[in-house]
Formats: sequence, structure tokens, C-alpha cells
Amino acid sequence: MRLVSSIKADIMFQFRHYLYYVYLIVSALYVLLLYFIPSPTKEKMAMFLLFSDCSFLGAFFIGGIVLLEKDQGIYHHIFVTPVKVAEFIWSKVISLAVISLASSFIIFVCSFGFTFKLVYLVIGVTLNSIFASLLGLIFAVRVNSINQYLLLSPLFVTIFFLPILEVLTIWDSWLLYFIPGKAGLLLMDGVFNPLSFAEWGYVLAMFAITIFITYKLAHQAFYKYIILKIGG
Repeated sequence: MRLVSSIKADIMFQFRHYLYYVYLIVSALYVLLLYFIPSPTKEKMAMFLLFSDCSFLGAFFIGGIVLLEKDQGIYHHIFVTPVKVAEFIWSKVISLAVISLASSFIIFVCSFGFTFKLVYLVIGVTLNSIFASLLGLIFAVRVNSINQYLLLSPLFVTIFFLPILEVLTIWDSWLLYFIPGKAGLLLMDGVFNPLSFAEWGYVLAMFAITIFITYKLAHQAFYKYIILKIGG
């Protein structure tokens, strides 16, 4: 119950700071862009936009959210309540995944129409967003300004984005399968090209391992750089 309440509070916080309005405008612009792109290229461009922006927005937003909450002194009050670090982290991750899913759903349905294969996109965007937000949190708690976060973010953003080169037919290598972004991109592309049994196994194994590791690292980082500093 506390987790549900925390998610609601985070969503309202994001509404108050216009994150939903910003991505409503961004989604509308992407739909407009895809409208003018011819069919042979439209699918690739859609995957590029949905992967590089929508499914990864959590990594960018979580940095600003954490820094804003630190400046507002929220953590000095929230952690004298029964709220646990795990609940706090998952609340942030899930609430940001809601924005990712809403934006992706609008863009895809408006551009390609509704299909039951959207389940591939939903699962792919959700897992990408969870991983990206946890990864961003690991770095966000270590910095004191948004500029510092923007300087650090290319360290993990660049690597995560490498699989998009395959979609753009720039680079194709088996090495990409060691990058979590490849698993997410493969799953999202399932809306156009269904996955084989082996591909499902790879995707689920990759995300199970990487989300577990990034969650543990994010939890440790948050406890060390936030909780201990406020005497929690």
C-alpha cells in the first residue's frame, strides 16, 4: 500500500513539474514527423525514436528529479517515515515507466494503428525504462548539480544506445548482444517482427540479470550518498 501511495505521489510531482505536458508535446511532434516519412523507412524511424527517447527518458528525468528533491530537502523528511529505500526507488522507476509507456503508446497507435502485437512494445519499453532509470539513479545520487549529471550521463547513454546502429544499418555485430539495450530493442521490434523462442530466452535472461544488478547498485548508492548523509 505504501508503494502505491508513493507512486501516486511521484506521478503528481511529475505533473506539477510539467513532465507529462512536455512529453505530450514531444509525442505529438514525433507523430507528425512519422506521418511524413514513407513506409519503407517509417518502421526504422519509429524504432529509433521509441528506443532512443521514450524508453530511455527515465535515465534523464531521474537525475533532475533526485537533484530537485535534494534541493527541496524532501529526503530529510521522507525517511523519518516508514517508507523504505526499496519502496522509494521502485516508486521512482515505475512512475517514470508510466510516462515512457504513455508516450510510446501514443506515438505507435497514432502512426501505425492499434494491434495486439503492442504487447511486445509495452514489455520492451517497460523493461528498458526500468533499467535506464535504475542506471541513471546510480549516477544521480553522486552529483550535486544537473550540469555534473549531464557530464556523467554520456558514460552510460552512449553504450546503451549502440544497438540502434544496427537498426540504422550502420553497424551489426554479435558484440551488441552483451548490451542490455540490444535486448530491449529486439523486444520492441517484436511489434513488427515477432521473436523466436531463443530470442525470448535471451531477452528475459538479459533483463533479469541487468535489472537485478542495477537495482542492487542503485540501492547501495542511494543509501550511501543520501541516507547516510542525512543520518538515516
